[in-house]
Amino acid sequence: MYKHITKCLLASVLAFSVIGCTDTRASDSNKIDAGTGGCLTGEIAQGGACISLVGATPCKTPIHTDYDGDAQCLDAPDPTEGMQLHYGPSNYDDPNEVSKFLIHPSEELVDCMFMKTPNTSDIHMNNYHVRLRPGTHHMITYVQPQSVPDSTEPGPCNQGASFQFLVGATALNTDISSVGQMKAPEYEGAAMLIKAQSQVAVQMHFINTTDTPRLKEGWINALYVADDKVKMEINPVTWIGGLGMNIKPHTNVTTQGGGSTCTVPDGIDYNIINLVAHMHSHTQRVAAFIQRAGSADKQKVYEDYNWEEPTFIYYNSKTKNQEPDPVTKTTGGISGQLIAHPGDQLSWECEVVNDSDTLTLQFSDKALTGEMCNVFGVYGPATQPWSCFSF
Repeated sequence: MYKHITKCLLASVLAFSVIGCTDTRASDSNKIDAGTGGCLTGEIAQGGACISLVGATPCKTPIHTDYDGDAQCLDAPDPTEGMQLHYGPSNYDDPNEVSKFLIHPSEELVDCMFMKTPNTSDIHMNNYHVRLRPGTHHMITYVQPQSVPDSTEPGPCNQGASFQFLVGATALNTDISSVGQMKAPEYEGAAMLIKAQSQVAVQMHFINTTDTPRLKEGWINALYVADDKVKMEINPVTWIGGLGMNIKPHTNVTTQGGGSTCTVPDGIDYNIINLVAHMHSHTQRVAAFIQRAGSADKQKVYEDYNWEEPTFIYYNSKTKNQEPDPVTKTTGGISGQLIAHPGDQLSWECEVVNDSDTLTLQFSDKALTGEMCNVFGVYGPATQPWSCFSF
């Protein structure tokens, strides 16, 4: 997907122009598995699991703009069944409104829109669906305690240090389901609490390597689960690494994260339900490990080689995961439940190759000129995110 883009945009960053570069990803890429990959019609295969596409209905009234990705549009769920968060124009017929969301050739932008969740009472969410226009590198939605006015256009994020990760996506189409929907009995009724009228920031990262403007837009649908069906509170895994990286040109470095700074506390087991890597263009590989209390050995539980579209891997009694393969660059992980006990340590690493002549890689939200070494996911039972930070 981004291999061609990376070469083009690196040239554009250095020369501040793009000649003959195109984004080779398919636009309007709303696709259904339709029975392939071992999944039923109306499901899609992802990370060893079959994910329901209920709640991911393409817009019945099509959007017509001059920009790629109109068919990515999702209809909002029935408000009794779910919510939609939307980053994008409120009126496609108003050129001034649309212009607020354009990204021009050679630009790379990270910005936010702030909004309140529409639920007027506390609810639980057990799956979500994201559709993004071509040119998007990531969407991350955060909840923050301080209230701010709703945005009418993208602007600086300035979220402060007290925000909490809610949902995210690095692929144009992302469908995340509670493991209970995959018939894994141990996680039946797993769901995440979203408080009434939560203040959220929808952060979007876009790169335009084409020779024409693109429209920045994304749709996020979250589906509710009735309170009497909730059997396990879940929360995000937020492991951030490489904060102090300083990788010189023509240097290969394996950045380490976690370990003693990411130890399960006394009192409760942590059920890790899924994990996904988040890295940038110079990272060749991300792996995550568990080291049991009292053991010197680390067991690899996840490995991904695709910075453009990393894969969620699910850990439960019903999902069979592929073994990671460095030869074919196939993402994979262990199968079965992944339960971290008190005293166990979680760690992760990123293999970074800086092949630039002049660029020093530091922790940054820039996909082509900066790096990250992060792992996200979901765990439970939990009433707050599991956050680990490493330099």
